[in-house]
Amino acid sequence: MNGITRRARSRSSIVLAAGLLGAGLLAAAAVQTAAPPTAVAVIDLEIVYEKLDQHRASETVLSAMVDKLAEEGRQREQAVKAIQIEIEAYEKGSDKLLEMQRNVEDAVGRLAAFQDYARLKTERESERLVKETYDQVKLACAAVAKERGIQLVLLDDATPAFAPEDRRPMMQQISARRSLFVDPSLDITSLVIERMNKEFAAKSTAAPSPQ
Repeated sequence: MNGITRRARSRSSIVLAAGLLGAGLLAAAAVQTAAPPTAVAVIDLEIVYEKLDQHRASETVLSAMVDKLAEEGRQREQAVKAIQIEIEAYEKGSDKLLEMQRNVEDAVGRLAAFQDYARLKTERESERLVKETYDQVKLACAAVAKERGIQLVLLDDATPAFAPEDRRPMMQQISARRSLFVDPSLDITSLVIERMNKEFAAKSTAAPSPQ
């Protein structure tokens, strides 16, 4: 009877040992196959836009376009005023006066249409330039991240101060932010700016000068 009991205990010990060994091997395998932690970085997009030579150049082009449209608008306004002054020389009720009044109405309508056109053109061009720069920033972030083994780049909305001109309630401004603290060591803003400015300078140097 004692022999049977000892054999049973021996088998139980072997089974327990095997189970513990198997669990240990599984745990070790899990540790070995576990994915390494994701490397994260952040970028301050507002600072990027402020310090990018590419964006400054785009804003210069946009400003020149706005000035040109504004000058054309002023010329059209002067033309309308000239017709309005000319009307005063005609006799009330005359055919010529009626004709000039129609001319004024047409000129005013064309001026309003041009002003709408100038406003829309300015807005669309501004949005296009912002989007174009944003696409280039994404490419630069990807390149910097690849060089440094970073898998995820997030926008830093914790560091920038709240804008005084933002009229939204403070709690609404706070709720719009997605991060509360960002370690400065995670910031790659300066690296992205440096890379993009070097690339822009190289392209500007290589581009043929206008004739």
